[in-house]
Amino acid sequence: NRTLSSGELTRRAARLFDERAGGLLLSAATLCDLLLDPAENEVFAPEEASVWHDLTRPLSHYYISASHNSYLEGDQLTGVSSGDMYRRILRTGCRCVEIDLWDGPDGMPDVTHEPRYTRCTRVSLAIVAIAIAEEAFVASDLPLIISLENHLSVPQQNEAARIFASAFGDKLARPATRPPDGMPLDSPASLRGKILLKGKMKLAASAVAAPVASTTEQASSGRG
Repeated sequence: NRTLSSGELTRRAARLFDERAGGLLLSAATLCDLLLDPAENEVFAPEEASVWHDLTRPLSHYYISASHNSYLEGDQLTGVSSGDMYRRILRTGCRCVEIDLWDGPDGMPDVTHEPRYTRCTRVSLAIVAIAIAEEAFVASDLPLIISLENHLSVPQQNEAARIFASAFGDKLARPATRPPDGMPLDSPASLRGKILLKGKMKLAASAVAAPVASTTEQASSGRG
């Protein structure tokens, strides 16, 4: 922050007090000027308008502006699900949005809030993905995290992956290999202009059949 010189402090103090009252009182006019003066009442420090922090540390070392149930216009029981909400949120500088994924009736994934217990409307994931792709880096080029709440069946999960890949293209961060557990995350500086998907993936039945069979065999033979 900038430090004021003694001369600047003196000039500011002189403006605040009525010279006609011997420098001891504030007149009504001076008080109004003081209350309406942007320089004296600015809440936001101008130097904070640009990012000056060190952005080379792991992503988990930073506070991130995040949104919950980002798709909803209104409440969580009867709200409208909309792709336009992502546009509005991203334009404010938000860097983490949420998508709740549910199987759509036409075989394509939808975005909505717990359809078993609410009356929220649905919106196509394809519409949401396009909105995010168009607005992701308008307000900031820092990485965008998409938090996925995945309720999809495996076939529609595959469709969701195809939609994300098609809509985000080269913006989608795709690690060449899975990093080992405990390895620090990449830094915001190294991920500028990238979209990160965060969530749990469901495996096809064939992918989990072998471990289950192995456990059953161990139990029946008395081992383990």
